[in-house]
Amino acid sequence: MNKEKFTKILEQTDPPRPIPNKRRAQLRRDLLNAPYYRKSHFWQRLFSKPYLVRSFATLLLLLAIIVPNMIPREMSARELLANLENAYDRAAIDGKIHYLQVYLKSFSDKIAPYTEQRWIYDNYRQFRAQVKDAKSGEIIGHTIIRGDSTYNRGSDESFIYDIKVMTETEVPAGQPNITEDVFIYKNDKVEDNLDVRISPADEQDQNLLEILLTNNAFDYQAFSRQTPQDVIARLKQDPLIAYDGKSTDPESGIELAILARENPNGGYKLQLEDHPEVKKDIRRISRQLTRDGLNGLDETEIQRYGVTSLISLELIRVDAERNRIHSIFHLLKQGETVVERSELYFSEETFLDFDPVIFDPKRFGLIPAVIEQ
Repeated sequence: MNKEKFTKILEQTDPPRPIPNKRRAQLRRDLLNAPYYRKSHFWQRLFSKPYLVRSFATLLLLLAIIVPNMIPREMSARELLANLENAYDRAAIDGKIHYLQVYLKSFSDKIAPYTEQRWIYDNYRQFRAQVKDAKSGEIIGHTIIRGDSTYNRGSDESFIYDIKVMTETEVPAGQPNITEDVFIYKNDKVEDNLDVRISPADEQDQNLLEILLTNNAFDYQAFSRQTPQDVIARLKQDPLIAYDGKSTDPESGIELAILARENPNGGYKLQLEDHPEVKKDIRRISRQLTRDGLNGLDETEIQRYGVTSLISLELIRVDAERNRIHSIFHLLKQGETVVERSELYFSEETFLDFDPVIFDPKRFGLIPAVIEQ
């Protein structure tokens, strides 16, 4: 196209005329009020059936992912034990002295509350235990073991750490009368697999004995002397252990997770008159109960001795936040009645640098222990 022709076309074209603001506003109002724009496509899509179905499905998926993580999940007994084991394994230090302080009380009124401090080194190759009356602070037991040598306070010793296991048919010479002291009798035969605790049934009648045959469900000495590591090792092998919820310790206010172990065959309770052959009667009764339970005794004997079965209940209270065993409760129940109740608290636990003075019997006035044969 030549220049003259292009110029002629431009001269014939009307230039654009500006739209006044008033007119522009009117056009905008007319456009917005048109039927097409009065329809809300967004809300139509939002409330359409396919859109609602897809949105609801997405919401359910999000809730399934988020809600379980928002609600605190209670750990199983095995998870709790695994966490405890890992925490104690991390805390243990080779070459250090394992120091442990416990507090124990029994509600049977036969054993006074006491505290015990323990120093354990090299897997008990060196060991020291000092026991004090919880109320008076008086030392009632002090034992040091170094290798095969044992030292204590001699004739002043009222708390012997080693357990005397009696397997003789008769009570050995020098054994206190069973109506004067609580003592533990164990028989070494498999069919007599019962721990026996004997104590006066009535303070007014010293000849009436109360016997607890606890079916190895409760050994007071073993209960009082276990460490947290002992507890974990034992519970890991126990198929009866179960998680039993949470509770708050009334003294410390700490929230505790509870592991429970209930044994419906915890043992038996009976009463016998004290006489020279009473231990033979106990052995005979324990054999019959071990083999056949209450069916091993005739009804006359059950009535005569007042034989009743016991439930053993053990509650392990765990500070799950710190991964520490707080305390252990053990109950022997006759129906809903608590026959025996003992509580063991782990007050303090740490690892100390080795110091031979801790295991020096001369420093504490201890002498070689006399071992009764």
